[in-house]
Amino acid sequence: MILFKIRLAALGVAIALLITACGDGASDESTTTTAPVAVATTGSVPPTAADVKQEFPITIAAANGDLEIPALPTKIVSMSATHTEMLFAIGAGDQVVAVDAFSNYPEGVPTTDLTGFAPNVEAIIGYGTDLVVTDGDWDGTSMGALSDLGVAVLILPAALTLDEVYAQLEQLGAATDHLAEAAGLVAQMQTDINEILASVPRPQKPVT
Repeated sequence: MILFKIRLAALGVAIALLITACGDGASDESTTTTAPVAVATTGSVPPTAADVKQEFPITIAAANGDLEIPALPTKIVSMSATHTEMLFAIGAGDQVVAVDAFSNYPEGVPTTDLTGFAPNVEAIIGYGTDLVVTDGDWDGTSMGALSDLGVAVLILPAALTLDEVYAQLEQLGAATDHLAEAAGLVAQMQTDINEILASVPRPQKPVT
């Protein structure tokens, strides 16, 4: 979790420096970002509530459509290093039974030779998997095959903005019954990043 915060904090510094560098000479050209994916839950209380307890079944609005998770997942396979780190950061590590070959943080994660770029469906279901978390359906068939076999597949594409990072943390929190922890982590990250941004000195004359 510490490394996760440090990485996001470093990103906050980079954003601040970019703002400083642009100054009055910045272009008016607009940029396009992907809107955060919404979290749709059934019978849940707001994610900021300290005593939140997720009720299942739950529906998550993900990149692969509205995904229904019928019961609390206890055998999660993560096919994305980013989402592996997120799952452990929100306290869902005990529910993760296997992660892909690129997941090496935090220390002790159950790393395997699985890869999201060429998923082995038989190997994935061999863990008794009830939820797969990945950042894409890279071969175009494996995630669909897992869904056909009754395994819930949650696709969360790589986040492009901090808001998308926050949204994905809360999506994973809802999916794993760690919504309160996810909301707390988001709040702490926002506070840390805002403090870093406020501490970055600005030149008297804008830099262009």
